[in-house]
Amino acid sequence: MSKNTFSLLVLAGALAAAPSPASAVSISNGDFEAVQISFNSNNPADFPGWTHTGSQGDALLWSTGYFDGGGVAHAGQGRQFVTMGGGFNQAPGTSVWSNTITGLNTGQTYTLSFIIAHEADFSGAQTVNVSLGGGPSVGFTTTSNDPIHYWDAWEKESLQFIATGASEGVSFSATTSFDVGLDNVQVAASGVPELSNWAMMIMGFGLIGVRLRRRGITAA
Repeated sequence: MSKNTFSLLVLAGALAAAPSPASAVSISNGDFEAVQISFNSNNPADFPGWTHTGSQGDALLWSTGYFDGGGVAHAGQGRQFVTMGGGFNQAPGTSVWSNTITGLNTGQTYTLSFIIAHEADFSGAQTVNVSLGGGPSVGFTTTSNDPIHYWDAWEKESLQFIATGASEGVSFSATTSFDVGLDNVQVAASGVPELSNWAMMIMGFGLIGVRLRRRGITAA
């Protein structure tokens, strides 16, 4: 076997063994920016893609335009975010936000990421529970002691899951006094090259192929 043929077989094997590019996995309106508001809102039309059940707390969807005598609202990403809880100085309330992740490949591992924030120093640590496909929930608790009002210290969280179908339901829930913030919900395939990386790999293999072809012509 010639060196050129052997090299081409190695390249072909590498391409066959490499995982396929990530499909268009997505979660609708994960940044809560689809409908812009100026203050806050409880109108379901303002957060398409999401379903809310349970306590509304002081409001459901918030904008950085919100302010009162105690402070202003701070979004984790962009201008808007949602909250869960019983509301200011109220008994603990339970809230649930639900959505559907689409474009999944069965058996592929994915990472669900999101950010959460406690309301302020008066709320103390707050916990958000995440459930996928109706399975057991995983809790994530804020750790910041930032006293600034309101939702100033956003903390990034994530968990991995293996897709069992083309779509997967996801829910975020909290039972708490005051309101805990949720923002920037994203899903990405784990360990799969991005499309830009695939383009670079293909270009590299192409250049190697041209070089081998030229060597073959010269040898002939």
